[in-house]
Amino acid sequence: MAQAFAYTSPAFFTKDTARYRKHVLQKRKKLLRQKRRDERERALQQQSLEVPSPELEEEEVMEEPTVPPLEREEGEEEVMQMKSICSPGPIRWAYGNLYSTSISFMLVFSAFVGIQNLQASLNATLGIVSLSLTYVFYFIIGFFTPAMVRLLTTKYALLFGYACHLIYILTNYYPEYFTLVPSSILLGIGSGPLWAGLSTHLATTAITLAPHVTDSIDLLISRFTGIFFFIFQLTQILGNSISSLTLFPYGANDTFDLPEACSKLEAESVPDNKFFLLISLYVFLDILGIGVLLLFVKKVPVDNMIMDNTSKVRHYCIKPFKDVIRILGNWKMLLLGPLSLYNGMELAFAYGSFTQIYISECVGVSIIGFALLVLGFFSATTSFLYGKMVAYIPRFLLTLTAFIINLSFYLFLEFWTRVPSFVLIFLFAFGWGVADGIWNTMSASLVGILFPNNQEAAYSAFRIWMSLGFAIGFAVAEFKTIEQRIWLFLAVLVFSFSLYMVLEFFIGKYGVKFCKKMSMDPMKVRFMRSCMEFIIS
Repeated sequence: MAQAFAYTSPAFFTKDTARYRKHVLQKRKKLLRQKRRDERERALQQQSLEVPSPELEEEEVMEEPTVPPLEREEGEEEVMQMKSICSPGPIRWAYGNLYSTSISFMLVFSAFVGIQNLQASLNATLGIVSLSLTYVFYFIIGFFTPAMVRLLTTKYALLFGYACHLIYILTNYYPEYFTLVPSSILLGIGSGPLWAGLSTHLATTAITLAPHVTDSIDLLISRFTGIFFFIFQLTQILGNSISSLTLFPYGANDTFDLPEACSKLEAESVPDNKFFLLISLYVFLDILGIGVLLLFVKKVPVDNMIMDNTSKVRHYCIKPFKDVIRILGNWKMLLLGPLSLYNGMELAFAYGSFTQIYISECVGVSIIGFALLVLGFFSATTSFLYGKMVAYIPRFLLTLTAFIINLSFYLFLEFWTRVPSFVLIFLFAFGWGVADGIWNTMSASLVGILFPNNQEAAYSAFRIWMSLGFAIGFAVAEFKTIEQRIWLFLAVLVFSFSLYMVLEFFIGKYGVKFCKKMSMDPMKVRFMRSCMEFIIS
């Protein structure tokens, strides 16, 4: 079914795809011509050895010290590899780019995650409003992120996003509406090209490496995404460790003594010197991440193709916007999008509702960092293992595991009477981290697998769904009780997972067999398409 629908779309053969294919064909022709020249040279050398010529005796003596033909052939092949797209060396280039990008991302987002997790507790309504505005503008700018990625290229799209994060952290030195709200809006605008550029950067790196290794493109994308999210989830460990160790002496009355019941506690004041130290450490992490990006992250081949069309306004503005709209209307994205929406909502629940209701009001603000540190550790570990487990365990079973974990916690929290409990807090952090690692890695890798020829638009559409989930997850914290929030999250989880099961059926081997049978009858094909359009609409 996936193949039947993918190749009927007029947007499948884009100008970028044709240009890339032309580029690859030219390189192959060049390599073929070089190979033929080498074969002719070897044939001539063999003839000259079999039939010695008196005129060439001197020249042959002169050429005696040179490298033998067999060794020279190996050297030429090595040079050809070094001059390939992935110079120097495909595997070294690809993994070096992957790790440097992931580390720079981890440093920048450690600062943002540390601030984000404390906004609801330290800045109350202002913190919730700032986070909601960030994701609202992230949702709006998502329609234009492919154009921004094309203009900036993937590397400088990351740089622009990092700069917006740095400005946001700096405004937290003086958190007021006239400082934090504008920087939150700017952060939302910068987050669009940041995430779209990152996803395109990683997927293109994996696709470029594929011809040089035996692994399939799908497996490489899943592996690269898993490695990235493993390093990325370390942001929870680094960011929350800094906040917990800095603020711990000033929370929960300097002890771990549990109160008798959960209640709305006033956040204890933090001395200015400690608060400024915390923000300064986060600013340092941002600057360090920008330095790693500029020094070690390399451009991917798609960047060079993008820069050839700088004079075409249509290429940068109109076409990317249409591509995002087209991807949003694609049946595969319509089935996967609600799961991305839920991914944003479940993260907002963990960072907002759970930290405020079950941690801050029950055991104190200072425990937030330690709990989310555990969540980040297990999320990172699961993301790393996902890239390896997907080669042995079906993707659907891994996703089903995350679904069962989230469903169990929602039902438990809905019918459980709140009491202060460290066991519940850290058990939730463990389970939620495992599920979050699966949601993040599965969704991002599946987008790269389903839309390999239009990655900027596909990842932009994916992030549009996810940012909408973040905005909803943080917004309901101001208007709904915790019981109403849980039922809302539970309903979205069941609905989105149901659509995901339909998607897995159609892109799996049973769906392909089913589609082949259906494709024998044109009337059945038209009927199935009309049914799909009706169900999705």
